[in-house]
Amino acid sequence: MSISTRYRQLSAEIFNLKANFEGQSDVLRPVVKAALTIDDLLEQVGEIPQVRLEAKLTPVLLKAHGYLDQARLILEAAEDAMADDAEVDESNDFVSTNSDLVWAVQQQIYRLLNDL
Repeated sequence: MSISTRYRQLSAEIFNLKANFEGQSDVLRPVVKAALTIDDLLEQVGEIPQVRLEAKLTPVLLKAHGYLDQARLILEAAEDAMADDAEVDESNDFVSTNSDLVWAVQQQIYRLLNDL
């Protein structure tokens, strides 16, 4: 699969994350920043010559990763706070699942960076 195709898939995954966090402004803010960061090169990614892909995409991917890391840390802090309450409810699973979703997207970024 080409780098540009994977980049577009990554963009779609981040926009899906954004939809998951509607109404959670503290988590939504960094996810929106990551989506906008990735979106900056979305139209151009297929036109970037192979020899310039690393130089063009690496800073964008690292910046988006940083924003997603902020969102994941917020979710993990909420997860830890819920675990401290000692009550097990479905909202705890929601937070855990969402932090796992963010982590999965971060892993996609790592793999794409490694392949550049």
